Amino acid sequence: MSKQAMIYKRVLIAGAGIGGMALATALARRGIEVQVVERRQQASAIGVGIIQHCNAVRVLQSLSLLQDCQAAGFQADERRYHDESGKLIVSAYSARSLGPDIPAFHNVPRVALQGILERAALEAGTQLRTGDSIVAITQDSEGVDVAFGSGASARYDLVVGADGIRSGLRRLLFGNEWEPQFTGFGFWRVTVPRLPNLDFMGMYHGSNSTKAGLVPLTGETMYLFLVSNEPANVQMDPASHLRVLREYLAPYGGDVGAVRDMLNASHEIVYSPAEQVLLPQPWYVGRALLIGDAAHAGMPHLAQGAAMALEDAYVLDELVGRQLPAPVLMESFMQRRFERCLYSQRASLAIANSEQHSDFTALSKHHDHLRESLPGIWRSSDMKLGAQP
Repeated sequence: MSKQAMIYKRVLIAGAGIGGMALATALARRGIEVQVVERRQQASAIGVGIIQHCNAVRVLQSLSLLQDCQAAGFQADERRYHDESGKLIVSAYSARSLGPDIPAFHNVPRVALQGILERAALEAGTQLRTGDSIVAITQDSEGVDVAFGSGASARYDLVVGADGIRSGLRRLLFGNEWEPQFTGFGFWRVTVPRLPNLDFMGMYHGSNSTKAGLVPLTGETMYLFLVSNEPANVQMDPASHLRVLREYLAPYGGDVGAVRDMLNASHEIVYSPAEQVLLPQPWYVGRALLIGDAAHAGMPHLAQGAAMALEDAYVLDELVGRQLPAPVLMESFMQRRFERCLYSQRASLAIANSEQHSDFTALSKHHDHLRESLPGIWRSSDMKLGAQP
């Protein structure tokens, strides 16, 4: 179909993160004029590392970017769950659902993935505007008129908000009712040298109601994460991060204890309150649609934040390519995405609550329960996430 016959000739994407740049790459390769507006002066990555299940890998494969991501990251098939001393409770291998040569998990530094997606989008012809944002939109049945903070204005056939958990476009479309909700947890991350024996996804159950994890990122690096119970949604003083994290890690031995003992002031420790966005459907108004964390941010326990954003981009690109009229496109997108994203949110929060609020007066009984239940939970999750979105 020629560009002149396209329903969607010009598309604006708010947000130059993972979902936004994946969508920009896919649409621009179709010959669509794609503009991405990013409120930060530089579209840099925020965070440490990303665990990518098979569903995220599928999208990267569809964009012909999997090989680049594999070269920049670390692949694994096994998950191991331990107690705080490092004693193994249970392990399980996930199936290579995308083929025998593609491991179940692909882990990558967030900055590396962001760079790969940004290069692909720009090479496809995407126009990236940083240091600007959408301040107003008006719509009719044929398009969307957008005003920017810089004073510029333009008209588009489709506007997509991929601008994260504190989405400005969400506020313009739906008001302030759907701001992020604090879940009662905090999430800590820090990159350290990879332990030579760490070629699996390691999780560790603390007796102080915390959960730690060690995730290989590259041949040389890994990251430690810790999920903690937090009484309030506050941003901690970065000067206290090292002290507080070491206190949370005090009960741990084994590999986690070794990482704790190597931490010092030179390490960049990232802390963020764990929040979620529970935007009901529909996630669109007219020709303006939200994807990724702007619509459905959740807990990190299924490692599905980036994956769900990538899937959103994958599905939206497919529907745009079918040249569906805007009302049909939007409703088709919601039918494909709402229940799947809701599952990811609910399952992640359920896992968080079960792990962080266990009866620690009966640890051995709880560990027996994990041995019996976790492999089945993981298999069920793998099957759901492995299905075509």
